[in-house]
Amino acid sequence: MGPSNPKIWKPLIAAAHGHVPGAGLYLTLESDFRIASEEAEFGLPEPRVSHPMLFAPLLSNYLLNSHALELLLIGDRIRASRTYEIALVNRVVPLEELLSTAEKFALRMYENGPLSLRAMKEAFYRSRGMDFPAVLKLIEDLFSPVFNSGDAIEGRSAFLEKRKPKWKAC
Repeated sequence: MGPSNPKIWKPLIAAAHGHVPGAGLYLTLESDFRIASEEAEFGLPEPRVSHPMLFAPLLSNYLLNSHALELLLIGDRIRASRTYEIALVNRVVPLEELLSTAEKFALRMYENGPLSLRAMKEAFYRSRGMDFPAVLKLIEDLFSPVFNSGDAIEGRSAFLEKRKPKWKAC
């Protein structure tokens, strides 16, 4: 579950515009944050040409079954406003704000500790389907090094001194 390449632990942001069919839709879904222009249309045209969607088994990782099946079995394009309603995208913005909105997401993350971001993303994806004891072990393995890092010390100091931290990813 989660990204098809689970070794990419840096956050990924997609900015979608125009028609985003088939594999383009799937690549958008593989991003952690998805921003669409108001004009964007998403869809899976494969059923209209009797071609099974290769990514069909993975779609339930991203959408409720009823929404995934609507895309898979009907084959209609859906407008960006609908993709927001079904939680396929995080934001829908005017085209002129598309890239700046994606940059704002990136800049907000940039303000946070990079080791913490990486550990949280990895824990989020790797913990899916694990039982509780396995999740606790994963958290211990991923989070302990971060809690004891120079960045954690810097983060606590910056908080107490009411200043922005200077991250070094160590």
